[in-house]
Amino acid sequence: MVVRPVRAGEAAALWAVRLRALADAPEAFGQTLDEARASGPASFEELVADAVAGRQFVAVAEARRAERAGELVGMTGVRRSAQEGKFAHRAVVWGVWVAPEARGLGVAGAMLDQAIDWCRASGVGTVQLTVVVGNTAALRLYRRAGFVVYGTDPDAMRDGGRSVPEHLMLLRLDAEPVAVRAVRAGEGPALWALRLRSLAESPDTFGQTVAEAEATGGTPIVRLVAEAVAGHAFAGVAEQGGRLVGMAVVRPGERAANRHRGVLFGVFVAPEARGQGVATRLVEAAVAWCRGRGLRSVELWVRADNTAARAVYERAGFVRRGLDPDRFRTAGAPVAEHLMILSLSHETIPSPPQDRGDERSKQ
Repeated sequence: MVVRPVRAGEAAALWAVRLRALADAPEAFGQTLDEARASGPASFEELVADAVAGRQFVAVAEARRAERAGELVGMTGVRRSAQEGKFAHRAVVWGVWVAPEARGLGVAGAMLDQAIDWCRASGVGTVQLTVVVGNTAALRLYRRAGFVVYGTDPDAMRDGGRSVPEHLMLLRLDAEPVAVRAVRAGEGPALWALRLRSLAESPDTFGQTVAEAEATGGTPIVRLVAEAVAGHAFAGVAEQGGRLVGMAVVRPGERAANRHRGVLFGVFVAPEARGQGVATRLVEAAVAWCRGRGLRSVELWVRADNTAARAVYERAGFVRRGLDPDRFRTAGAPVAEHLMILSLSHETIPSPPQDRGDERSKQ
């Protein structure tokens, strides 16, 4: 799968993707399938021309498998609200869609990243979008990219006379810069507050619940800060405008047999600080600490469906080494997680043997 900008001559192919999107998820878009069909592929000629000329941006996902090679299976657009004047600093994301056969591969996130990069390069300060209330997958995607909900329109669209509410979401690209550093003495309460926020905003990501964390009174976090200040662990934080907006923790193994390994956990970036590479910088800082300590490897667990987090870890060099289909449970439902390991030595970590159970888990 390749994610790239749309090219000249692809208006008809892009129109075909749009028709698939409207047929697949009619409730997610303001345009109807009949309206799109009536406009014809010519309606996309100007769109593609504007994108090629740099007046707006359209990312597409191109299949590379033999049976679908060259077929477009996803699209995401972004256009400026105005070329000049009081609204020239704003842009709107539209038309985000990925074909069913290409889902679960991080395609939507990759297209959205390219759209945001275009906005930055074009001097856009604020990016906005709308998402239908109840579309949890899309909402999760946008939040991971740093968008925050700033309001809800209870009557954004009408479908058969029925009101369709939409969340209004915003990403600030000209927000205050984020600094990544080691936690300092006395920051236990602030770090604990951030941990509670991470559990509240991403309850399906962590094995601990808000209630379980609150029951501790913050004692484990205060102890962690003391360990980090003493050099026995690492707690990296992201600071923006005097507030902690991100964290990542590494601890070496507790026993002599596993002290050569570090365990990375608790990685979180607040929505208002996302889309600036903060998670990557936190992970890099944690890995650098492990190298400085002479550790030979770093391991972590990540939800199997958290493609954005997996992409961050893979860029840092982590490799998937196993899959636990029932790592923990949320509301009684099993949550699958990948074990990922980064080797810091010259030795190669052998891949686990494959058996039928492993093969089934890949299907």
